[in-house]
Amino acid sequence: MELVDLEVEDQTFYDQVARCFEAIKKAEDRSEHIGRIQLTLFTPIRRIHESFCDLLRYPSWRVHLLSPEQLPKLNSVQGLSICNAENPRGLRICNAESYSDLAYSKIDLRMIVHLAARCPNLRYLGCKIGIDEWAATDEDYRHIGDNRKEFASAVYNTKLPSSLRYIQLNFMNKAEDRMNEQRKQLPDLVYPAPFDLFSLSLRLLSYQLRKMEIRVMADETLFWPHSNDSHTSSNFWPNLESLNAMFSVAMPSGSWYFKGPLGEGRDTKGYRIRDEDNGDGSVIECLCGTSEQAASGTRRMFRVTPFDETINPFLEAFANAAANMPKLWEALIWTPLDFSPEGTTDSDDEHEEVSEHGQRYLSRRLSSYDLTAISQYPDTELAWGIAYIAPGGAPFDIGEPNCPSRQFWWRVVLDEV
Repeated sequence: MELVDLEVEDQTFYDQVARCFEAIKKAEDRSEHIGRIQLTLFTPIRRIHESFCDLLRYPSWRVHLLSPEQLPKLNSVQGLSICNAENPRGLRICNAESYSDLAYSKIDLRMIVHLAARCPNLRYLGCKIGIDEWAATDEDYRHIGDNRKEFASAVYNTKLPSSLRYIQLNFMNKAEDRMNEQRKQLPDLVYPAPFDLFSLSLRLLSYQLRKMEIRVMADETLFWPHSNDSHTSSNFWPNLESLNAMFSVAMPSGSWYFKGPLGEGRDTKGYRIRDEDNGDGSVIECLCGTSEQAASGTRRMFRVTPFDETINPFLEAFANAAANMPKLWEALIWTPLDFSPEGTTDSDDEHEEVSEHGQRYLSRRLSSYDLTAISQYPDTELAWGIAYIAPGGAPFDIGEPNCPSRQFWWRVVLDEV
């Protein structure tokens, strides 16, 4: 796609959003009692040919919201959501004959912040995006990292409504969209910063909230500042009552929170993204069959054991934050797990494999794993997490109802936490 085509996509999307905002503004001007509006915007969908390879189906470019400051402010909008369309054909927006003819366009994450700023009485902010976000080739990861940093900058530099009390931000959309090739090295989306600016921005956003639900790839600065973090003036959540955070098994730095049952992958580190890219974000020349997704649909998911070196700082940060949440009555910090090591070898002998970036792995027979705990749930996915309920609170799927004492636990459970 050429640069001029990308500009047309941006302008088309802006024009549609602007017409929506202008229509609501006219209704507000005509009536003082328009009521409270919940506004949901769907991310753009593209019509593609089913023969397109991954580089065209999952391009790195994003749809931008041009000139958000020119949109009218909407006093009646108290709830705002930006979502991927789960059922595009059901929305009657495309006459595609099959789902293979449709593809999602990624959005510039800054538009979440910029649109919220145009709703001065906003109480709820939500997003449900991320379909195809991580179906990326290595060339795309630079744009993912850059956009996470741009989102953080937007949070720092934009005055959000003081009325905001509840956020429900799902940047991973479907739990099954998480990384399903857990042997490969992941890019370092944090460098050159010493910590993840995206996680930090979500923490800054949370201080004024009563309820926070997020699904995100994050590091410990989601809960507590890094030693080099200058944003430490107010690590206090005076009104936060409910926290539900689903985190990815992978870290923004490219490391992992979990390892295999035998310690596999514990030394995996993220790699630095090379400086070369397309500059304008357009799609590079398509070399069909060279992308990792096109070459193999294999699921190699074996990371089910917490890795103390990375998970402990994350949990300690949450504990520090929880001590500064005087009204907290429930909290759930969890991640979905799966054990599908289809990449194991048929040989009785271990053998070494080398990844594209030089990381070394040992392939093993499936029978070499101790599956005693995992075998309790043979037909379901798993989840690992910790939970807290204040005295008298309603439990999750475990715990005692109306217990006069605080309840705190962790366990591996079904993926319905």
